Amino acid sequence: MTPATVPNLTLDLRGLPNPEPILSLAVAAADWRAGDTICVLADDDRFASDFLRWCVGCDLDLVSLRYPSNGVTELTLHVPRGVQALRA
Repeated sequence: MTPATVPNLTLDLRGLPNPEPILSLAVAAADWRAGDTICVLADDDRFASDFLRWCVGCDLDLVSLRYPSNGVTELTLHVPRGVQALRA
C-alpha cells in the first residue's frame, strides 16, 4: 500500500450474520468523505460477493481484497477526491 492508501478508518463487521455486514457497511459509508481510506473486516462468507454488488456505481477504489485467516475477508477501500458523500 502506498501512504495515500493506508487506512484512516476501520470498520469491523466480524460476527454479524448475513445480510448485516453489507447493511452496516452501507450505513457507515454515509459518513465517509473524499480522501478517506477504510479497512473493512467481515467473516460472513457472502460478504465479498455482496460487497461487489453493493459497490457498483459507488465510485470507490478497491485497494485490496484479502482473506488473511479464519474465514475473514479484509477489504481496503479508498474514496477518491471529487466523490460527494455516499448514500446507503
